[in-house]
Amino acid sequence: MINISTNNGFMYQMNNDYNRPQVTGAVQWNGSTKRFEVSCGTSWLPIDNTVQISYSHDVFSLLEWVKMKKTQEEKMAKYADQYPAIKDAKEKLDILVALVKEETK
Repeated sequence: MINISTNNGFMYQMNNDYNRPQVTGAVQWNGSTKRFEVSCGTSWLPIDNTVQISYSHDVFSLLEWVKMKKTQEEKMAKYADQYPAIKDAKEKLDILVALVKEETK
């Protein structure tokens, strides 16, 4: 199994199965055998094809925020299509934000 940890920003391989090599090296996908392999320097040794990806709490919080923001923007676009006053206010807000960005450069 290959575990990818985002908590500390590094990747590592856990070797707790008898058929996994106890070496560190380049990893490749072997299309003939449909398996991942790791190089020990002289040959390619098969490793398990299972991949587990773990995220920190911050990543889950970020994903939840992205989902919420996407939903809000979709609703606002729908409202702007239905109500001209909202569309006009959004356009004015966009202009004000652009002016502020230009002023703070």
